[in-house]
Amino acid sequence: QTSLQNAEEGLRAAKFQRDEAASLMRAEEANYLAKKADSDQLLEDAYTEMLEKKVLMEEARSQYEQDVEDYGEDSEEAAASYANFVSARIEYEVATAAYERALSTGEPVEVEIAFARYQAAKSSYDAANVQYNIAQNNLQLAQGNLEQTRLLSAIDGVVVKVVSKAGDLATPLAPVVVVASLDVAAIIGLSQRSVN
Repeated sequence: QTSLQNAEEGLRAAKFQRDEAASLMRAEEANYLAKKADSDQLLEDAYTEMLEKKVLMEEARSQYEQDVEDYGEDSEEAAASYANFVSARIEYEVATAAYERALSTGEPVEVEIAFARYQAAKSSYDAANVQYNIAQNNLQLAQGNLEQTRLLSAIDGVVVKVVSKAGDLATPLAPVVVVASLDVAAIIGLSQRSVN
């Protein structure tokens, strides 16, 4: 009974630890996914910015070419649109460099740290789950041992002698009780004088 109580307490403690580890694992996973999503969003934003700057640069180039055609290469309009085109081209080159830098550096350090923390929390949960399973097995073993403390006779009969006392350890080699069978053991004949 003491072993059973200890096994029940062990299972409760293992379940608590497993639940705590599961909660921590879910929190670390959510943190990692949020940081990864933020990182992916920054990369996507850099790509979008680069495309927008490219469109503006091409529009500025078209405007410059149109102004050269309409007003001549030495006109004020052409000079203004050329300055606008150069500014747009610089902005596009800066945006391209920023995107390529973000692409080449891979995931930011904070995302890698968040992933490592999630992996550690997952390992802790796996270990806690193993301990929970062991505690379950210990409880089943203790329950089985307690069930085996009830001794059943293989025959119907009457207990004629109690060899062991309560609390003793029973083994297959030492009898605990002696049971006299109710079945017929022998048939014998008696004379009338013996009967009297």
